[in-house]
Amino acid sequence: MADNNSDLRTTIYSLQNKTIELLYNAQKETKVNVREINSHLGNVIPSASRQSLFLFPFTDSVNLEQPINVTKEIFLNQIIQIESDNNPKISVDYDSILRFIDNMETYDAFKVAEHIRNEYLQNDNHILKRIKSDCRRLIPVCQVSSSEALDTRNRTVIKLKALKNTKQSLSCLESLGKLVDITLNTTSPSKAKGIKIEPGQSHIDEKMRLYYFKNRNIRLIFNDPENTEKIIHALEIPY
Repeated sequence: MADNNSDLRTTIYSLQNKTIELLYNAQKETKVNVREINSHLGNVIPSASRQSLFLFPFTDSVNLEQPINVTKEIFLNQIIQIESDNNPKISVDYDSILRFIDNMETYDAFKVAEHIRNEYLQNDNHILKRIKSDCRRLIPVCQVSSSEALDTRNRTVIKLKALKNTKQSLSCLESLGKLVDITLNTTSPSKAKGIKIEPGQSHIDEKMRLYYFKNRNIRLIFNDPENTEKIIHALEIPY
């Protein structure tokens, strides 16, 4: 199966490269043809009537840059889907990648894919930043300090709140599980395992309990208060 995926990736990226090459060649050929048409018109139309050339639908330059750029954007989305295994939670700096493409002397889908892998999909710093961003969406707006985040009874319960959009909340909770794995098990962000639970469900293991109540309240409970403090710090809730 892996070989089949690799073959498909190679085929798609090769087709992308060939398509962009054909588009640029078409632009060059069309410009040559238009110049020839205008030259011919200039010879057959009397000089006194050449003002009418400005009304002629052909111009001295043919610019296909806009449709070519649109094609590149479509191809970029295709590359991101392929490289991230169609995982919509993978975030990239779209504009930055487009600038990378614009700076290429010749469009090369293989180099674009490599750039995306190196800068985003395999970049632990970027992945950790995205995971923390997801997790912080679960921190209630009114919660401004670690003391408010903790249950005052035993200092081991972190109080969070799910988003109104359940799908987004599930994604953030999965990232919360990854942050716990990274923080307590020193797992690299690219290999961290998330937690998948639905409203009304819970997740329990040897280190923690995670409750996702139907009223959107989330309670993250650790057996060891030290682990609670580590997660508070990882969530970057100010003291």
